[in-house]
Amino acid sequence: MRRFSNSKGTLGCAVARTLLGWGVRHITFLDSSRVSYSNPVRQSLYEFEDCLNGGAPKATAAARAR
Repeated sequence: MRRFSNSKGTLGCAVARTLLGWGVRHITFLDSSRVSYSNPVRQSLYEFEDCLNGGAPKATAAARAR
């Protein structure tokens, strides 16, 4: 098992989506910020609903991404 560290923002979302496509099912997301309105446009793990009410925690929103 390899560890990928410090993949941030748009790159981190792309890496996570790619790993899921390759069959990796256990990914740990660490991010203390919240989803803002500019994130869903650039980062595929987030949806518009994640921005509402001050924004969902990014790690939580990324973990439940479909």
